[in-house]
Amino acid sequence: MRSGRIVGVSDEESLDFDNPESVAEDAGAGDEVGEAQAQRVSWAEAFFDLVVVLAVTEVSSQLQHAHSWGALARSLLLLVPFWWGWVGTALLFNGLRISPIRKHLLLFGIALGALVMSTAVPSAYGARGALFGCAYMFIRVLLGVAMRARDLFGIRLDPFTVGLLIGGPLYVIGGFCPMPGRLWIWALAAVIEIGSTVLRPRRFSHMHWEPAHLPERFGLFIIIVLGETIAAIGAQAASRTMTPTAITALVLAFILSVGLWWAYFPYAMPAIEYALRTSVVQTKVVRDVFSYGHLALAAGVLLTAAGAAGLVASPTSAPHGAVIGYLTGIGVAVYILAFCYNRHKMFGGVGTLRAAASLLAALGSLTGPHLPGLATLAWNDAVLIAMSVAEGFRVENDRPILLLPWPPHPPQGPAD
Repeated sequence: MRSGRIVGVSDEESLDFDNPESVAEDAGAGDEVGEAQAQRVSWAEAFFDLVVVLAVTEVSSQLQHAHSWGALARSLLLLVPFWWGWVGTALLFNGLRISPIRKHLLLFGIALGALVMSTAVPSAYGARGALFGCAYMFIRVLLGVAMRARDLFGIRLDPFTVGLLIGGPLYVIGGFCPMPGRLWIWALAAVIEIGSTVLRPRRFSHMHWEPAHLPERFGLFIIIVLGETIAAIGAQAASRTMTPTAITALVLAFILSVGLWWAYFPYAMPAIEYALRTSVVQTKVVRDVFSYGHLALAAGVLLTAAGAAGLVASPTSAPHGAVIGYLTGIGVAVYILAFCYNRHKMFGGVGTLRAAASLLAALGSLTGPHLPGLATLAWNDAVLIAMSVAEGFRVENDRPILLLPWPPHPPQGPAD
């Protein structure tokens, strides 16, 4: 490296896209980064995440007010462009070496687009649909042009190009269409963008990623959605008289948030970084675990937050078939199931403890509409606590993880 520094640790880089030698070195930056020089999340990226907090809050608010399964699906659909834009930004800035001014202007430009999108969320299926679509197109243009200049993929048809030429324009077209056409066009755009990462996967086997930066970035996104859980339950508790029952519900909901944190950071996050460091084809981990697996993790936390907020609001009454009554159990089940998926993609096999916990949470969701909120919160707390205690016991005593016999270990190869 010319200056001995990585962007994110220091902002003194001066390498330029216009220098072909610099771009070539940038594409293989993962090979050059030593342990002592590992790229960390920069302050500019942390500022960008403040905008993401607003986006997550707006989507979470829509989930909390979803009174039907259709409304819930529409709210979750709004998460996809935010997620895909955030993933694109994380990948673009992994190992990116350009001047600090250009880097910051690029990142803040993407943040501006995300901010406008966030303000459009409450009326995205109404009067602000066009604003939502155009703001997302603005983000796709910035990401697409910057990644094309970087030439990291080395091919013409890559996920950033698909987002620029297909996904983004579909969001714009959908934004100008009335409902339900808007919904179907946006759903098509989401499917195309999510599916774009499986296009010609063998062509991505040459790519290398800085293994400290990406786990930290995606871990911070989990922190953001966990923060929304705290905000949602806290807001509900603050708006009500703090009776002993209300305090009990708040404590149980907080324990639920801690349980979600505990399931990710002590054991899962180090395993993810290890998998990225040791994988022969790093892009498989980036695609399967980060792009797909963490989308499921984020959705699970947001569903849990919406459900827990509703239960804190009415801790002693049963939702009686309302959608909100199912959400806490479904969210916890999706969250834990995403870990099972990630582990299978990283190391092969699915841990029996997490598979069992996911099943118990799913079964609990069936009884959620018929039980008081306190009971539903306590059940999901018990599931997460039992899982974490059992896992901690096995890890501390150097006992192997018990695996389900199916699915089998994925074959080792250049790509799926």
